[in-house]
Amino acid sequence: MSHVNDDKFYDMIEVIKGNQNQGQKVICYAGHFNSRKLYNKLRNLTDNQILTLKEVGGFIGVFSNKNFVSNDNFKKKYLEHIIHISNLIGVDNIMLSTDDMRFMGDYDKYYLESYIFDYSNITNEVKTLLMKYFSIDDTNKIMLLNYYNKINSFFVSLLASICGILLGRYFIGAVFLGLEMSFFEVPNGVPIINNSSYVVVALVIIVVSFITYLICYKSLCKNPVDTLRT
Repeated sequence: MSHVNDDKFYDMIEVIKGNQNQGQKVICYAGHFNSRKLYNKLRNLTDNQILTLKEVGGFIGVFSNKNFVSNDNFKKKYLEHIIHISNLIGVDNIMLSTDDMRFMGDYDKYYLESYIFDYSNITNEVKTLLMKYFSIDDTNKIMLLNYYNKINSFFVSLLASICGILLGRYFIGAVFLGLEMSFFEVPNGVPIINNSSYVVVALVIIVVSFITYLICYKSLCKNPVDTLRT
């Protein structure tokens, strides 16, 4: 749900509702947003958008980036965003999002300097902050458990995380950064794209396909008629 304007947000909600009405299980994740009511940025969500997400069982990653939180008192304001959104959508439907781009190297020094927390101690810092308002059970939900409960598969999530970290750190990050930079070199109107980028795309497709296979394995093993019934 990230990186779309308000109109496209509601368009996507309507598509999700349509799929759910057909009996499909759709996971709706607003990856990194905060409250527009608390900090008026177009990338943040209005209260109505947050409540609309609740209608489709969606969940939100509250974004720990200064540019989307406030002009000052960032940790205090970040907690206020979490509290406000949890009051609207419920503690079970919020998570934390850092949008960590450090694996991209010198991706954007300004962006990298906009993080609220020290990544060497982020777990303790966030837990201490949340415990100022939330119970230990709700703190654990926000920090970790909601994610695994929504995805419904610890091992698939773990595999995806490991693949993402390894590929991002040692391969995809550097290549996609090169792809992004080279794309804007347009001699004679023809974009230059590194050949290695096609390999990355193929690897991403393979990894996503494999994870999808793991998630759908039980359904694939059923009799075709039984599968259609579900």
